[in-house]
Amino acid sequence: MADISGRIAGALDDVDRFVLAHHPSCAYYAHHTFELRGTELCMGCFIVYPVGLAALLVLSLLHLTVPAVATLDVAAFYAVGAAAIAPMVGYKLLYRRGSRLLYELIYRTSEHTLRVVTKVALAAGLACLVYPVVFRPAVRLPALGVFLAMLVPYVAYKGLTALDECENCPEQPEFPNCSGMDLNG
Repeated sequence: MADISGRIAGALDDVDRFVLAHHPSCAYYAHHTFELRGTELCMGCFIVYPVGLAALLVLSLLHLTVPAVATLDVAAFYAVGAAAIAPMVGYKLLYRRGSRLLYELIYRTSEHTLRVVTKVALAAGLACLVYPVVFRPAVRLPALGVFLAMLVPYVAYKGLTALDECENCPEQPEFPNCSGMDLNG
């Protein structure tokens, strides 16, 4: 594992920081990123996209090798997808209402760990929602509608709340020309 993370970090050495963690690089956004061998990466992008792709690949392999998966009712994929997305929705609702500590106490884990786990679950859930779009031509359009009905509100929410972290920052009036957005940092 250390060898793989070293290779990934080495490959990312020459990539601009802002491409890897497209958030302001400051204390107010520190919980949106994680560090991989000295390289700051966006937690959402570098967890959700790879895990979602891996989950879809696993579902594809199961579809091809396990007949029971290929014949499962589409509603099963919707149910698993929605159940996997629910922790992220719950986390966001509690976090935005200032109940971060309550959520941490309920699940007895750190905020960082919660963010990673909910992003992994989100990715797996989205893969379950995409599965019928890819492998069930008879329900492709309705399945795409269900997938978008889950994804669009989440992306809209993320867009509407993107700058909430800057609320208490003394440089907030200067955003996007604040020190956290300095691409040379």
